[in-house]
Amino acid sequence: MRGTSWLIPLAILGVAAILYVSPWGVAVTHDSVLYLSAGENLSQGLGMQRAGPNGELRPIAHYPPLYPMLLAALLLLGMDEVHAATWLSAVLFGVNIGIAGMIVLWLTRRLHGALLAQFAILVSPVMLETHLNALSEPLFFTWLLLNLWLLAMYLETQRRPLLIAAGVACSLASLSRYVGGALGGAGIVILALRRRTPIKRRLEDVAILAGVSLCPLLLWYVRNLILAGSSANRALVYHPVSYLVLRAAFDTLSGRLLPEQSSDQSSALAGQCVLRRLPCSLGIGGVTPDRVQPSGGGRIREKVPPMGLDLESVHRHLHRGCRLLAGFLGCLDEDRRSHSVSDLLSPCDLCPWVRLGTRAPREAHRHCVLRSPCGHLCYSQLAAFGRHSLEWKRIQ
Repeated sequence: MRGTSWLIPLAILGVAAILYVSPWGVAVTHDSVLYLSAGENLSQGLGMQRAGPNGELRPIAHYPPLYPMLLAALLLLGMDEVHAATWLSAVLFGVNIGIAGMIVLWLTRRLHGALLAQFAILVSPVMLETHLNALSEPLFFTWLLLNLWLLAMYLETQRRPLLIAAGVACSLASLSRYVGGALGGAGIVILALRRRTPIKRRLEDVAILAGVSLCPLLLWYVRNLILAGSSANRALVYHPVSYLVLRAAFDTLSGRLLPEQSSDQSSALAGQCVLRRLPCSLGIGGVTPDRVQPSGGGRIREKVPPMGLDLESVHRHLHRGCRLLAGFLGCLDEDRRSHSVSDLLSPCDLCPWVRLGTRAPREAHRHCVLRSPCGHLCYSQLAAFGRHSLEWKRIQ
């Protein structure tokens, strides 16, 4: 593919960003302690084990082995545990940025789209925080992206080596996090439901993908049963999907791309979109905001918006709708003061209104610096990125 060399700088910048904001190493949680201890034991030839309550070594079955194995490889090069985890997270952040750009470039054949995708990941506070912990999520993201990309290329080209490579990526994803096994099941369903492919070919593809992607995980389960008495030290439990779970899922998914906001602003996301798009949809581009003095003197008159719209009323009613939506979702306290439209919107959100000459709040006229949705996204994400970076360095 042409233009792949242009994707390298942002990937290198991602590596530098992780190293810059974590001069004393990435964060270490309870799970990180087990990962680091397992990596240290592997580097010393003691196997995938952890220390028990009385100091004895016990085999680990609760976590997959791939992340501790990579840590052990870095420890053998002379690094200590925290610096090994830091460099691994930094490199994985750059790799994930590069893979995302390659996928978008392959799908769209547009370099600017690939660069925008890379930039969105680079300045995403959620992705930054994920890679600033000594956990296996960044490694899982790498194999997840590779599996989806290779499987998509196989479906387009029907080349068996790509299917085998997709299965290898899926197996490595499941050895990074147990949830990676779901990738193999999803891939099997996709291959089995191709109606235009002969049944024999579909069965062969399913057998190849299942064998390559699921066999390593099954072997690890057998090892756990023999040494630890449990396949994964986990229980299979059904959790009904409640409103709170759906709300948490929406917050998680939106946080991957949208800038982080306060709780009372995030629930008004739909209202923000309406306020940004309404001027164009109503065709009110020729509105002037203030009273006009005729050139020949005389009475001051006020230009009437087309379609007889009172835009101040539009602002007021939409703002009330946003607050009603926020109250319905339970994100506004009853004792909160009433917010103005500019509290629900950033200055960039009001740029379409200012550009079209409507009666946006006066403070918006002073602060509008970006006039496109892309500019708004870049500005907001950069601001969130800088805020999280400063907070992280201050904590350390």
